[in-house]
Amino acid sequence: MFQQQLLKAIGAGFALLGGLDVLALTGGIGEHDQVLRQWLTERLQLLGTAQIAIISANEELEIYQQITALR
Repeated sequence: MFQQQLLKAIGAGFALLGGLDVLALTGGIGEHDQVLRQWLTERLQLLGTAQIAIISANEELEIYQQITALR
């Protein structure tokens, strides 16, 4: 169900933007789920794109920086 909802959201974004150059994935699933990335790559080929960028997330650092900025 997660994969279907994800693909629907990507398809909606593709339609709204008129295309997709690259899909950026981050967080635990985006960074570590190779099966999901392969599944997405195969389906994105149908849209004429299969480029997926993996962006490392460091939520803890971001939270720290946001809190520090408030001081």
